[in-house]
Amino acid sequence: MARFQVTVELVILIISLAFTLLRTLAVLFTEYVIQLELNAGCLPNITMATCYTVKEVQVLVSNWTTIFVACQSLPALFVALYVSTWSDRVGRKITMVLPTIGYIIATINCIMTYVYALPIEYLLPGNLAIGFSGSVSLVRSGSSSYVSDTVRRDDLTFRLSVLQGVAVLGLALGQLGFSLWIEYSSFLPTFVFIGVMLLLCLLYIVFYIKETVVRNQSTTSTIGQVLSDMIQVVVRNTNNRRSRLIFWLFVRCLTSFMMNGSGIAAMLYFIGPPLLWSTSEIGYFTFGNLMSITLGKIEYMYLFMLYILLYVYCQKKLVVFIIYVTVYLYYVLISI
Repeated sequence: MARFQVTVELVILIISLAFTLLRTLAVLFTEYVIQLELNAGCLPNITMATCYTVKEVQVLVSNWTTIFVACQSLPALFVALYVSTWSDRVGRKITMVLPTIGYIIATINCIMTYVYALPIEYLLPGNLAIGFSGSVSLVRSGSSSYVSDTVRRDDLTFRLSVLQGVAVLGLALGQLGFSLWIEYSSFLPTFVFIGVMLLLCLLYIVFYIKETVVRNQSTTSTIGQVLSDMIQVVVRNTNNRRSRLIFWLFVRCLTSFMMNGSGIAAMLYFIGPPLLWSTSEIGYFTFGNLMSITLGKIEYMYLFMLYILLYVYCQKKLVVFIIYVTVYLYYVLISI
């Protein structure tokens, strides 16, 4: 197979930024829409404090966040498996094009909801679009396969490591950048920005990235054939591959449950009492969180010193500083 010098890291970076805004920080937008909806239902002579409580808002945000995460995750599980297998027949670019289109639809959905102050239910189509287009899972799977097709075997491990590093970098930069942007401006500019970036990303995939799988016109790709290919991955037990595959899937599922669950739960905890963190505080914390995981135990000390300086300079509450120390000590143990 022909080898060409291409880069899909740009696609991973932009999709990671979109994932940050439309998944992790979407908790903040959900809270904003719910509060706006509750405010509209208050009588003119009743203050917001007596119209609804913080706990009621938290419950609604938690419930709707669970629904949105399910809309993005559950369909993506099956779509990613199917399309990734299908890409062996029709080409790798489809694994990057579909999720990009899904995120574009979700971004437009958020813009419309923000501009026209629509109820929270109107965010469902965008979240479903992300799920039924494969979400970030399909992009990472397809880009990894693309790198495997285009890179020499000796360089494969390094390139896949770079791909993972770019993904985490996008998440970290998105957490910090979008959080500050939202606090000092509003949600609308961030949605417009990521929408433009996704559109440029789509054009980049379609017109610049070369296809690596040569499609045989005489070969059909029916649903049954693709499903058969998926089953054969498990049925074939070459070199005891089946047991290792099942074990890897089990570990991967546990890791996903832990990472996704803890991330969303942390966001819900940050925005509610007793912390009531601002958007920028959440951004600083989550940025340092991701970077501490990525950089490991050596670079952790520099991040820890940085947060001490931020605390002294910004005069944050003592509880914020204590939580910083506790959580980062936890990630030191992970990095060791």
